[in-house]
Amino acid sequence: MAATFKLEDGVTLQTRTAYRRADARLPWQSFDQFVSEAALNIEFDPPIEQIPRRWTFAPFVKLIDTRFEAPNPVIDARVRRRDDEWRAGAQLDAPLTPTLGVSALAQYAKTSSNLPNYRNDNWSFAIGPTARF
Repeated sequence: MAATFKLEDGVTLQTRTAYRRADARLPWQSFDQFVSEAALNIEFDPPIEQIPRRWTFAPFVKLIDTRFEAPNPVIDARVRRRDDEWRAGAQLDAPLTPTLGVSALAQYAKTSSNLPNYRNDNWSFAIGPTARF
């Protein structure tokens, strides 16, 4: 389920909630997952007047709760895995022409798990070209 709310001209709040079920042949690879996310999209004029499209800055947050169906006998036959993950960051979408642009992302992700080998903290950064068709 997703919803978009216009807060004011050029500012929207996008939300999404999802449930996902994965069935696998091995029960310890099957899981139920609940996802909630929100992003605040802020459009603004580019720094150069000749650029034809507005740019968008979007801070976001995402929460993911994953519950596995059965313990994995290879990792720990007594513990059914459960992961809680959250991500927070921001993305910049900067069109330079009507069809080409550049996008940048900075994100922090943390996974807490009841099994220590699945816990992590991670920063990621990405930048690259974009194309609109």
